[in-house]
Amino acid sequence: MTKQEEKIIRADYANNPIIQEYLDYLLTIKGYSNHTLDSYKHDLVWLFRYLKIRGKGIDENALKRFRSNGQEYIDYTLIDIRDIGIEEVKKVTYPDLVAFLAFTAHELKNSDNSRKRKVTTIKGFFRYLTLQRKYFTENPSEQLEAPKIGRPQPHYLTLEQAQNLLDAPKGKHEKRDKAILTIFLNTGVRVSELCNLRVDDIQGDMLHVSGKGRKDRNLFLNDACLQALADYLPIREDQIIAQELKGMQTIFISQKGTKFSSRGIEHMIEKYITQIGMDPRRFTVHSLRHTAATLMHKYGQIDIKTLQQVLGHESTQTTEIYTHLDSGEIQDALNSNPLSHYRIDEDKDVTAVFNLSKNAL
Repeated sequence: MTKQEEKIIRADYANNPIIQEYLDYLLTIKGYSNHTLDSYKHDLVWLFRYLKIRGKGIDENALKRFRSNGQEYIDYTLIDIRDIGIEEVKKVTYPDLVAFLAFTAHELKNSDNSRKRKVTTIKGFFRYLTLQRKYFTENPSEQLEAPKIGRPQPHYLTLEQAQNLLDAPKGKHEKRDKAILTIFLNTGVRVSELCNLRVDDIQGDMLHVSGKGRKDRNLFLNDACLQALADYLPIREDQIIAQELKGMQTIFISQKGTKFSSRGIEHMIEKYITQIGMDPRRFTVHSLRHTAATLMHKYGQIDIKTLQQVLGHESTQTTEIYTHLDSGEIQDALNSNPLSHYRIDEDKDVTAVFNLSKNAL
């Protein structure tokens, strides 16, 4: 059997109708992203493989392979989980799940973070089977605990470093890149959210952001954001005409006339981070989100609950309070960012560009 044939078989063996039903639920009801669904599928496929191992349903000798150096190993990805039905899943117990986590630690050499994610996946899966499908009277994952992991401190730029970053773009794409950096550092949007921004998402001095899990939010555009966009949008319009991009709605367009990918934005940020003498492995595009949050919190002394709404964070503790926040608090939070007035061209009138009243600025 060739390697390509084994690859096709592995992919087929990893398909299970119960897992797919749960993924469909997460997609259509919960609105999870494809990236998240891929992670959940990966974890559940490994759980189902282990169920076959624990149930003595496989011959490990048939899974033995040899690496190029002659070392023997067991290729668990050749375990066929297509025939695992709901009756087998209903037999899963709490000890089975604990044993699975031990297997991932010892056999798969999973890190604490990987096992923590698997616990999250497993608990969500069995909660679905218990509450939505009524397959269990008692959830076997209820008491399952994740490994204790110290919470890493986010990396963020100081105010001076953020100002240096905003000054970094020069040349042909200066105004576009400055607008991107300004939006990042003043609003704290995620890179995926920035890539998906459309022209009609700019509504006066408001920016409509399509967040994770289809949870949208509206952010106020402070002075710096409005000025940066006012500088860039005419250049964008010239590019659309020159490259015949009629119908293009994405705000930020690549040199090739396409919508930016997350990786494209990440590459751009890496370039400018390096340009100002900082380590792009430590300070990434996500660091700009942390920077915006830190600057608003430090200099604006805003309520942490307001900051959570600005950033679009989701948690059981904060979801309810989002509905009780006044929009004025959110505007104050974004205006409190010390970069909100940085390097503004006082002579440019943005009120006509965004149909704003003078009182809005």
